[in-house]
Amino acid sequence: MEDPTRDTRDRDKEAIAPHRNILIVDDLPSIHDCFRSILIPDDFEEKGEELDAMLNKIVGEEPKRPRNRFRPPVYRIESAFQGEEAIAMVDRAAEQGNPFSLIFMDVRMPPGMDGIQTIQEIWKKHPAIGMVICTAFSDYSWEEIQEILGGPGRLMFLRKPFDKVAVQQMAMTLTTRWKLAREAAFNTERLEALVEERTKELVKAKHQAEEANQAKTEFLANMSHEIRTPMNGVIGMAALLLDSNLPPEQRDYVDAINNSGQALLTILNEVLDFSKIEAGKLRIEQIPFDLRTVVEDLGDLSATRAEEKKIKLIVRIDPDTPTRVEGDPGRIRQVLANLVSNAIKFTMSGYVKIDVAWETGNEDGLDWFRFDIEDTGRGIPADKLDAIFEKFTQADSSTTREYGGTGLGLSISAQLVDLMNGTLGVESVEHEGSRFWFRIPLPLNENPAPPAKRKTPIQGMRILVVDSHVPRREVLSETLTSMGLLVTEAATGQLAMDAIAGARNTDREFEAILIDQELSDMPGLILGPKIRAMGTKARLLYLMPFAQHLTPKRTMESGFEASLTQPIRRRPLQRALEQVAKLSQRSSGSTSTPGHQTPSSSLPPDSADLENRGRVLIAEDNLVNQRIAVRMLQKLGMEVVTVPNGVRALEITATEDFDLVFMDIQMPEMDGLEATRRIRQREKEQGRERRQTILAMTANAMQWNEDACEEAGMDGFIAKPVHFELLRRTVESWLARHV
Repeated sequence: MEDPTRDTRDRDKEAIAPHRNILIVDDLPSIHDCFRSILIPDDFEEKGEELDAMLNKIVGEEPKRPRNRFRPPVYRIESAFQGEEAIAMVDRAAEQGNPFSLIFMDVRMPPGMDGIQTIQEIWKKHPAIGMVICTAFSDYSWEEIQEILGGPGRLMFLRKPFDKVAVQQMAMTLTTRWKLAREAAFNTERLEALVEERTKELVKAKHQAEEANQAKTEFLANMSHEIRTPMNGVIGMAALLLDSNLPPEQRDYVDAINNSGQALLTILNEVLDFSKIEAGKLRIEQIPFDLRTVVEDLGDLSATRAEEKKIKLIVRIDPDTPTRVEGDPGRIRQVLANLVSNAIKFTMSGYVKIDVAWETGNEDGLDWFRFDIEDTGRGIPADKLDAIFEKFTQADSSTTREYGGTGLGLSISAQLVDLMNGTLGVESVEHEGSRFWFRIPLPLNENPAPPAKRKTPIQGMRILVVDSHVPRREVLSETLTSMGLLVTEAATGQLAMDAIAGARNTDREFEAILIDQELSDMPGLILGPKIRAMGTKARLLYLMPFAQHLTPKRTMESGFEASLTQPIRRRPLQRALEQVAKLSQRSSGSTSTPGHQTPSSSLPPDSADLENRGRVLIAEDNLVNQRIAVRMLQKLGMEVVTVPNGVRALEITATEDFDLVFMDIQMPEMDGLEATRRIRQREKEQGRERRQTILAMTANAMQWNEDACEEAGMDGFIAKPVHFELLRRTVESWLARHV
């Protein structure tokens, strides 16, 4: 016979939510019936219909079941009569995925474990189940129960006989709380799983990005090496050719080759620098250096290009500016080079001026230096100023075709200045010119005494400056005044002759006259003989463009003692004037004969004479690069020996002494890094007091490669293509350390 209540039980089972599962644990069957009658009333539907009818009578409407009428929760109730049985049922229900949310637990259940012990065991594995202790009498005090099972937040207490409302309230409250806790735990698990999954994805993406970045870095390093190696041959050979006696037409061809190579090198350097900055691999050094040398060297490197466009390049360093500072000279030079190069590029006429000043009295106590690059070029539209420092951006997209460039120079400059804790800005008026500036803090490495206060043998010398270009003449006069000289200015050749005649009449004749090559009324080489014909005893110094090549004989024939190149460097200018002072003292009381002045070779050269002062080893496998390095070093008066790889370098340095070793990094049989390590190890084993100076000369210009050179024991790093001036300064610096 079929159970008539089966369909009802099945429907109830389907309707029962898992969080309404309740277990009654008591050794008396009547207690179980009592809980069922309270939690599952048989007359629920009848009571609900009676209530509906009463409500509708009150409001005067037909009987109608309220749409949202409250329905008590439906529970699934199971029974256990001993503690051991209850534990087994709880475990089984959890395994089947239909766990109990609430247990009503009797305390006394002889002959097995009591309710308190049962709760202890259940909570070891199922701590979230709600517990209500039901008893008429307990062998435990409430304090003992709390001490055994925990604080009151985990337990509720129901004394027999039960209050119907209390049972219903506890059942609803505790099962709902269990449900919410389960949902919270489930959502937390889902969130944690989602976070873990997303974290794995992010870690994977990070690794992929790092691998891609590493691959990009390695690719750029390899491409840098592969491009720089032949480029060193192109630029190096072009430089050697330009230094030879070429016919004008061939010189133009070679000059075009050299300019194209330099343009390619600039693009390559910008891409490499941008990549290093993006990867966070660019390092800012903090070393002592001479700021004047950095700025004046940059002026020399930029002068030729300015002269090609027939614009003036002016370099001004405020006389009160201390020049021995600490910082990164290479990066400062790079920012200056970018800004000056841009200024020259976009200036068709007029001048480009580099101005350096020391800012004192800052509230932060730091020594700030300001660099201004002013030009009289095309200017920048006001609506383009905000975007001028963004990468791959130029003020006018049409300028890309007209002037070329990657659009990275200003972006790199801005990021370099930021890395040096400085600021960079621009002021511009379209069609009138621009002023780019940057400020950086540089700790002083000397006592900042103003140069004018230092005693020199030329103080008080009377000097005439003849230059038609007002800004350049003013800068030169300021420099001379800061040296303690008495300066008079003349804008033309005629005004200069008038000043000379006037000085002779007042018995205050000039002791030296500086004459620019290009005056508004006559060339400087024409003015020189005219001044000599006036019978003056003043010594004449010729100021000529940086790229102009005049022999000492040619300038001497025009009445000049010596020549200096524009823009004027302070130290060569001071040496030349000191020599003039000595010559004037020797010839005092005698009359100079025009055309028989001391030749310009009597003045000290701008760079030290290195002839027969050093022996150099070059380890280089590329024959073209070998020839270029050999020729450049021979021009510096060095004796040069070459080897094709690191093995031969290791062998020859064991038996012969060299003042310098230039070591390529990538060579067959043994690379330069390994050769350097072995040389250093050998020196350590032999206990040598003075170690061999080894400089990397490589086409690998990435920062990590410089670090690898340093770790291998190299003393310095020169990137290819090698510029002669950089090589000269490097050789002079290291030879000076060996003296």
